[in-house]
Amino acid sequence: MFWKRENGSETTRSSPSDLGQPGALDGADIERALKYPDGVGSLTPLWPRREFLLGVAGSLLSACRVMAQIEGTRSLLTAPVANEWHGVLGALVPTILPFEHPRFPAVRREDVEAELVRLFHIDDDPDFATLPRALLLFDDVPAFEAPPAPIVDDQVRDLAERRRRGESTGIGIDEALARDRAEWASYESRYGRARFVDQSIEARRAYLSLWSASELLTRRRFYRGAKSLVCITAYSLRPFWEAVGYEGPLLGRG
Repeated sequence: MFWKRENGSETTRSSPSDLGQPGALDGADIERALKYPDGVGSLTPLWPRREFLLGVAGSLLSACRVMAQIEGTRSLLTAPVANEWHGVLGALVPTILPFEHPRFPAVRREDVEAELVRLFHIDDDPDFATLPRALLLFDDVPAFEAPPAPIVDDQVRDLAERRRRGESTGIGIDEALARDRAEWASYESRYGRARFVDQSIEARRAYLSLWSASELLTRRRFYRGAKSLVCITAYSLRPFWEAVGYEGPLLGRG
């Protein structure tokens, strides 16, 4: 993604990979891109706001597309109530963000959840249509023990593609599954098999760590993507600006 920055008569371009480099976009630029999709002040996005947000969510959406192929697990076969996924998202937000920390900004879990749904148009954007089902699958904690076929198949395809490109493939699929089962056994012995939404915050964070350290690509993508969405949403809220000393877009100061 490229942006056009006007500076007098000069026009320069920067990309997200330039962040932190002299003359590159900073946090204020990104915030203005999110808040002002048609461009404001001296910053004009050359890609629309929606494409920026989809790029941020790319890892999560890749995982969701694989998870959408799963026909059912225990939780899905019980015909979940409409919008039940909101409860999973609501439990995931405080699992990622340390609301209990004494210096955490004055933001409620409900504020972050509502802003995430609004910012990424979770309820009505077809690109996010597979996210609710993926969240319900994530909620089905015992399903971690034996990953459904689409997740395994995705891992096999990834290994084959890396071999085709001549890259190191690391461990094989059998070893990957064995390592995940071993991590699951350790988790289960300590925290049990309750649904994610019914667990303590300690158990939820331990379960999320299983996904982050999994040998299976789909699980790691889901973890990285979910964390990105929650953190970007949090830093779009004004109390977080104040916590890090960010005064907001220049045009909004008076």
